[in-house]
Amino acid sequence: MTIKTKRYFLTAAFLFLLVLPFVVVLSATSQFFSSESALIVLNVFQRISGLMALTLIFTQIIPGAFLSKWVQIIGSKAYKFHITLGLLSYGFILIHPFLNSLLTLQITGSFGAVLADIFVGAKSQHDLLQIYGKFALILLTIGVGAGYFRTKLFFRKNWKVFHIVNYLAFILVAIHSKGLGSDINSFPYSYLYWIFVFFVFLTLVYKLIHVVRGYLHKASGLGKSKIENIN
Repeated sequence: MTIKTKRYFLTAAFLFLLVLPFVVVLSATSQFFSSESALIVLNVFQRISGLMALTLIFTQIIPGAFLSKWVQIIGSKAYKFHITLGLLSYGFILIHPFLNSLLTLQITGSFGAVLADIFVGAKSQHDLLQIYGKFALILLTIGVGAGYFRTKLFFRKNWKVFHIVNYLAFILVAIHSKGLGSDINSFPYSYLYWIFVFFVFLTLVYKLIHVVRGYLHKASGLGKSKIENIN
């Protein structure tokens, strides 16, 4: 497969994944186009934002793990593309709970109910799944912050460790969406979900092995230098 063919294929696959959340949610909510209900509109976009968040985190993690390979395919824009995907995924992670809060306000008419939903306790499985989503937001905030300050010495030296935060966030988002989402269990996400999880898991294992090897190599080098100094 030529580089040009690979570019076309990857572009088509990426656009397909971006359009798919809209197709799946809107096809399952036919009354969206004829309804004037704010509740239905909020529900539709809240569901779309959830699917987009999961999809974009996945498409941000895989290129990021093998950025040098992607540079060979799409050129120097690969790094900028990776950063843009990270910001987009973070944006949808922010939009999703915001729309959920608007839904709660629309249904209950109470700001107290919104606050109770935001600061939910782990009283049930539903509450626990919500907490997973909130922790994912915190982890992605750390990841985005580390990316923004990547030129600083501390973040540059520990970038590989901070980068793994994205994987942990994906795991939490995946559990959250599988437990609370309805669209994630419908075709084709019933299959895509496990494809996403499988490839992120393999990539995480690969990165962890790479990080551990790096630290072991560094420790080994320090040990040898100390012995040489003693001698």
